[in-house]
Amino acid sequence: MKSKILCAILLSGTALNAIAQTNDSGESKTPCCYKNSCCNGNNQSPVGIMTDHIHPKGEWMFSYTNMLMGMSGMASGANGVSKSEVYNSYMMAPGTMTMQMHMLMAMYGVTDRFTMMVMGAYQSAGMKMTMKPMVMQGMEMPEQTMYMDAGGLSDTRVSALYNISQKDSRRIIASLTAIVPTGRCDAQGINMLGAQQWMPYSMQPGTGSWGITPGLTWAHPGEKWGYGADALGELRLNDNSMGYRVGNYYRASAWGSYRCTNFLNASLRAEYANQQSTSGVSNYSSLRYVVGDDPSYIVANTGRSMLSAYVGANIHFQKNFLSHFDLLIEGGIPFFEHVNGLQMSNQFSFTTTLQYSL
Repeated sequence: MKSKILCAILLSGTALNAIAQTNDSGESKTPCCYKNSCCNGNNQSPVGIMTDHIHPKGEWMFSYTNMLMGMSGMASGANGVSKSEVYNSYMMAPGTMTMQMHMLMAMYGVTDRFTMMVMGAYQSAGMKMTMKPMVMQGMEMPEQTMYMDAGGLSDTRVSALYNISQKDSRRIIASLTAIVPTGRCDAQGINMLGAQQWMPYSMQPGTGSWGITPGLTWAHPGEKWGYGADALGELRLNDNSMGYRVGNYYRASAWGSYRCTNFLNASLRAEYANQQSTSGVSNYSSLRYVVGDDPSYIVANTGRSMLSAYVGANIHFQKNFLSHFDLLIEGGIPFFEHVNGLQMSNQFSFTTTLQYSL
């Protein structure tokens, strides 16, 4: 399966490369946005859109991205749920969780219309939980707080991007990504009893499954205003070594941007995301001891749909060697969310990216 997925990406890249060399008249064709660089803060799409541009032939771009996400409170469907309601069914009630990702990415312009991209990441997650008060052997036990932490390498992504558009005023980029399961799906941590315990599905740094992500991005940069949209589907192809499969993920986004100055671009973006439920059940040997006490260990409590709004800014440095750098930031909050079963609610996400092109 590994060789088939990677070969599919490489073969698609080879075919697109051949198409990219000529137009109908057999002449070479320059990429769109050669007049107004689509890779700087003047015209670039929000940082939440990673497949919005291609690079000229021979150009490299490297980037570091830090993404922080926060969750708190419990929900069932689209409604909030109190801690006492959680205690009616479970011994433990998740309270808050933060997740952070550190991503390194490299892009290379194979031709003026075709770009390859590879991205690796490290993910860490921490959850605060409480255990309900109870009476044991005639002694009252007050509510107790515990913490769980997990971290490790996440999955690696290898992408091929091709600009379909022949016009300078817009970009239509088709992308295909291979998801390589380099991340752990068996991460463990210390529970409140001091014993090693498999961490919940949402805290695992990797999925353990191969996958592909086809996508399509349309971007229309202008002198002052820009806008665009994208859609993608992240499809998981196999169960992992722990016996489960993370659900497919689908996303659609639309944005508008405004060039405030020669170096600053501001953006607004709306996003719909659907994370499908996990299938199967982890085969970790001690999972049976906690699955009835903690809702985050129940497969039925996975998957959600969400509508979110984002505000962003792209800064293109212009002085001397700094002209090779771009700083991109974006923050977002959900304004509608529907979860399967009983889960924590998303509260915010914040992304910062530093890019270097040469």
